[in-house]
Amino acid sequence: MMKRIIFSIIVITGMFISCNDDLLNKYPVTTINPSTFWQDESEAKMAANDLYRFLPQINTQVRFDNITDISIEPASTANDLVKGLVDPTYRAFQNWWTDNYRAVSAANRFLEGVELIPKDKISAEEYERFRAEARFIRAMSYTFLTNYFGDIPLFTHEITVSEALDIKRTDKQEILNFIEKELTEIANILPAEYKNTDIGRITKGAALAWKARAMLWSKQYAKAAEAARAVMDMKLYELHPDYAELFKYNGEYTTKEVILERIYSAINTHNFTNVAAPYGITGQSTTLVVNPTRLLADSYETINGFPIGKDPAYNPEDPYRNRDPRMQATIWLPVFKEGSYADVLWGSSIPYDCRPGSKSKDEVQTTQTVNMTGFVLKKYTNIEDMANPTLCSQNFIILRYADVLLMYAEAQNEISGSPDKSIYDAVNIVRTRIGLPGLPDNLSKEEMRERIRQERKVELAMEGWRFYDIRRWDIAQDLMKNSEPIPGMRYRDIETGELKTLVWTSAQWNYPKKNEEHLFPVPFAEYNMNPNLLPQNAGW
Repeated sequence: MMKRIIFSIIVITGMFISCNDDLLNKYPVTTINPSTFWQDESEAKMAANDLYRFLPQINTQVRFDNITDISIEPASTANDLVKGLVDPTYRAFQNWWTDNYRAVSAANRFLEGVELIPKDKISAEEYERFRAEARFIRAMSYTFLTNYFGDIPLFTHEITVSEALDIKRTDKQEILNFIEKELTEIANILPAEYKNTDIGRITKGAALAWKARAMLWSKQYAKAAEAARAVMDMKLYELHPDYAELFKYNGEYTTKEVILERIYSAINTHNFTNVAAPYGITGQSTTLVVNPTRLLADSYETINGFPIGKDPAYNPEDPYRNRDPRMQATIWLPVFKEGSYADVLWGSSIPYDCRPGSKSKDEVQTTQTVNMTGFVLKKYTNIEDMANPTLCSQNFIILRYADVLLMYAEAQNEISGSPDKSIYDAVNIVRTRIGLPGLPDNLSKEEMRERIRQERKVELAMEGWRFYDIRRWDIAQDLMKNSEPIPGMRYRDIETGELKTLVWTSAQWNYPKKNEEHLFPVPFAEYNMNPNLLPQNAGW
């Protein structure tokens, strides 16, 4: 499949990642010679391009929804966090720390290196723009780090081994102040948009939208609302008319909704279709990495704008007909019984039937590494990738305008006495895009809060951001508790016609809320090398 390559990211293996680059860069072994590399503007651009490797990746970020109520990883050993079976040695905690500090160190290294270029060899505009891109990557990485761990080491220069082994944690609010200042400043440097081969680079809108996200995650609602409103006031972005197309090849580079995305190409691929789509499409033999739950499926309203339990027109014997179109765009809808609506597998006339006894390639729970809930992900998978599902180049959206609208609505609702017109407008634009009616009038602040949370749940489902929402809303422990098994689809038994509910008992929810901020522990390997990173976060 041919794909139009807009922004070609030049990856220089190891340029800013040392051979033994442990998170705080304790053992720096750089692979470029500063005295010969930093010569002119072309090398600055090459180095800036390399930093884009640190943007969230599709296979990694989407799987953060597996640590929520709306999805689970089919391999039972991959769900220790939601089962509460974790401690400071847990590998994911180390990965979150390491990966983000690698990005911080690489950005710092770039910011020091670009200073070596003779001023007559790089334009002032490009110098500032490339620096702003590096500062964005650093601010983004610090956003993730402080969200996961609270107080963390803050450094803005390349540190030595001795400094790394002695560094102390900086107060979380100071980190957030730094992030806010950086994003505010670079928003005034970065261009509003790019043309031609530079499409895909970090823009003013991306800096403001990430600022809104960072402030919202830290419950600084006035600042979040202000940043989101600044994006809205740019009058540059709008919702794509076709929600499903946003996550397909046809939607790439043709939409005004995308603010920032991780770009893939024929020479920079991923395998998401292979690890997410139904087996009946791809014939893959690998393990699925995401399985949406029934809690997500049941969250989608009817096309009339009501929860399924409150719409008399809803037919539980044909549960997927006349529902919010985002449902069909996000998950493969399985056969409930003969004659009920179900999605048809691409390239065939065969319905997606994964019921026990169906003897299809997608029959549920035949092993511990396949389809465990009955619901398989459709978002970000493509019919064009059926022949080569390990060589996908679908871009991954990091920031989009619908998210900005919902961030604004949430933040503005929190600082308002009662919902104002701007809040209704922001939410209703998102709803009417896919044909749902607007919200009812005269909602209380509390009712609006719940409606906004519901809207974020279904609008952004399986994009990897709910993990951050349910923790800041302090509801993760209520959604995943009491060792409850994972809820899967309902269906009529093929042989008896009996109504059955699929559950996965090998994975049981028991989310560990250890402290009020839902912070995770500083990884064992880190404080074992540097005791100054103690005391540990509360509860760990």
